[in-house]
Formats: sequence, C-alpha cells, structure tokens
Amino acid sequence: MRDTTTEAESSYQVVLPDFCSWQVILAAMVLAEIVLLATELIYQLSPDWRRVGVSSLLVVVLAISTLGLLCISRNWLNQFEGVRGWWLSWLLSVSAGFVVAWLAWPFLSDLAAGFGLQFAMAEQLNFSLRVALVEAMIAAAILRYYYFQQLWQHEMLSQAEARVQALQSRIRPHFLFNSLNSIAALIPEDPQKAELATEDLADLFRSALGDARKVSSLRDELDVVNKYLRIEQHRLGSRLEVQWRLGEVPLDAQVPPLILQPLVENAITHGVEPSSGVGIVEISSAFDGENVVLVVSSPISKARVSKSGNQIAITNIRERLHYHYAGCASLSLQPQGDQFQAILRFPYVEHTSG
Repeated sequence: MRDTTTEAESSYQVVLPDFCSWQVILAAMVLAEIVLLATELIYQLSPDWRRVGVSSLLVVVLAISTLGLLCISRNWLNQFEGVRGWWLSWLLSVSAGFVVAWLAWPFLSDLAAGFGLQFAMAEQLNFSLRVALVEAMIAAAILRYYYFQQLWQHEMLSQAEARVQALQSRIRPHFLFNSLNSIAALIPEDPQKAELATEDLADLFRSALGDARKVSSLRDELDVVNKYLRIEQHRLGSRLEVQWRLGEVPLDAQVPPLILQPLVENAITHGVEPSSGVGIVEISSAFDGENVVLVVSSPISKARVSKSGNQIAITNIRERLHYHYAGCASLSLQPQGDQFQAILRFPYVEHTSG
C-alpha cells in the first residue's frame, strides 16, 4: 500500500484544494468546532457554554483568516513540485493561527472578563502558542484528507480512462475487419464500387483510429455511419434500403466515438443479410431538451444470425456509455411489431473541439 501511494505521489502533481470554496471552509469550521466541543465535554462534567461560545468565536475567526490566506496564496503554492505546496500550506496555517490568536487575545480577554470568565492561559504568548498547536493538528488532518482524496480520485479516473481505451481498442478491429470483408466480397463482383468503398474506408480509418481519450460529436458519428452504410450499400445493393428520419436533434452533442455504427452493423447483420428480400434500416432521432434519443430499426428475420462479435459490441457500448455519462445513459434492445429497435439515450452535453 505504501509503495502504491508513493508511486502515485511521485507521478502525479496533486493540486491544492480550492480554499475559497464553501465546502472547504465549512469542513474546517465543523472539524474545529467538533474538536472544541469534544474537549469541553470530556474534561468538564457541566460545560460552561459561555466559554464555549467565546472559543467558538475564535474558531470562526481562525478558520476564515487561515483559509483566506491560503485562498490568496493558492496559485503560488501550486507552483511547488510534489508535496512542498502542502507543507507550505500547513506552515502558513500554523503561522496564521499564531498571529490571529496574538491579535485577538486582548479582545477575547475583555470579552471573557465581561462574562466573568478567566482563560486558563492568561499570558498572551502562552495562549497564542496553544492556539497555533491546535491549528497545526486540525490543518494537518484537513490537508491530509484532501491530499489522499485527490490521489484516490486521480487513480479512479486513470482506471476508468484505461478501461474506456481498452473497450474502444476491442471495437475498432471488429469494425474495420468487417468493413474490409465487405470490400473483399465486392471486388470480384464490381471493382469500381470496391474502389469507391475503399475510399470511404480510408475516411473511416481516420475516424476509427483517432485518440480513444477524445470524445466525438453526433455530427461526426452520423458521418461515420453514413460512410459505413455506403460500403454496405455497395455490397448488398438493392437488398439494403436506408431511411434517415432525423428530427430537431443537436448535432453538436458530445458522444463517445463509434457508439452508433455497431448498432447499424447489427441491424444489417441480423435484419438485412438473413432476409431474401429488401431490408429497411431506419435511423431516427429525437431531443426533449435534456436527452438525445437515437433509434436504429431493422426488420426481424426468421433466419436469426448469431454472432458473438455483435454481443461484444452491445456490451461494449453499454460499458462505454456508463463511463462517459456516469450511469445517466442507456441502450435498450426491444422488438416493436415486425421491427427490432436499438434505442440509445444519453444526456445532451455540448461538444467542444480541442
């Protein structure tokens, strides 16, 4: 465990948390108040709530002052490599605690005297050092928590990214080999169409062999499907009829690469190829303002074709949807009369290039 943590620390620059965010401020204040209240309850049978109130006021001032200093210094602290920025953040926290306690001591002494209280640490230096020590412990706990939290999040993101790349690396050969087989079957029948199909395949190669870590747009994915269908159209001829029924759908929607083409390939494999007549593949879309819906419909053939590669593609799509949309997208397969539908639903996120 220690070796794994050390390796992660050395290979990843952990950025300091946003000390200006209300989450960090709230966490610091709550932790400090809990320590204060726990100490009072442990050592006092009947807590003096007036003293607790005065100490709580000091905690609030300390938290706001310390986090304000760290907020201003965050960009400068993040310039340091490794954990140096975290050590400097801790030293700044301790220093801020000492300075704030030193400056607040006269006011707190007068306030305590007004309530008829006396601090056990009457001397200003003694009081400031004790506050700085408590600040050191609380700051160490908070900073260490956020440090390991970021290491854990980075490791989870790295594993998810590696998983997505592995999934896409499995679907690429399947897609490209099927396209090559289509062209190979077309060469002896019509060399000219095979040449045109090869040009489409060259364009598909550029799309399919892109960076797996990058997302695509719906416009680009529809273009990939269109080129793939042209290749299949050359091979199947009049047996394949494609109907596009695209509604008012945002073409700039962000999608994982090669998310729609395998569904169209399945429609041809299971619905068109086994049939002796004309097979109609319909691609439709809809948008409700939040979610994009893509539907691929194909005829249900009695001569059902079973190919393990198609099941792998369906599983692949579902897993990639899960990773890209954190469980907010879905793929459902269902018969609808004499048609078989693959329904792809995912939230609309605008695709930005770069």
